[in-house]
Amino acid sequence: MPESASRGRPDSAASAVSPAFEPNDDCLTTTAITAGTTYLGLSRTGPASVLGDSPDFYTVNVAPQSDLQVDLTFLTANGDVDVYLWEASSGDCGYPMAGTPYLVRGFSGSDNESITWNNGSFSAVDYIIGVEAFGATFDCNDYDLTTTVTPTGTLNCPGPDAFDPNDT
Repeated sequence: MPESASRGRPDSAASAVSPAFEPNDDCLTTTAITAGTTYLGLSRTGPASVLGDSPDFYTVNVAPQSDLQVDLTFLTANGDVDVYLWEASSGDCGYPMAGTPYLVRGFSGSDNESITWNNGSFSAVDYIIGVEAFGATFDCNDYDLTTTVTPTGTLNCPGPDAFDPNDT
């Protein structure tokens, strides 16, 4: 389902947790998503929902020497949603998200959230994106999730070739 035209938007409150991506309620059951893709009509239920609090976790692979930008698009009037980021191999991901050593978070209290993180390493890295419902009265809100990966530089050899000239 990782296509821009794919929709996860529920038709009723009974299907309010984007079933195509479930289970993704903890750091061990993340849903793998593709960088550079927009996922439309995802849903996040919160503490006040009859369906229960259902956090959303996704994993995305980021190329070396690249920036990852994560954008959540939603209406705060329907409930505030925040976004968190962890390196998957760190073991830091957890719930509630605010109590963990996250890399970066977006928590403005207004429509939409955006975060950016640089993978400055020389290898691809898996990151976990967490979508959090803010507030005890949060019921349910739909959101769109967009990930963008932008190269920040070129991979260069670590130093000059001590054996030059040796090209023939």
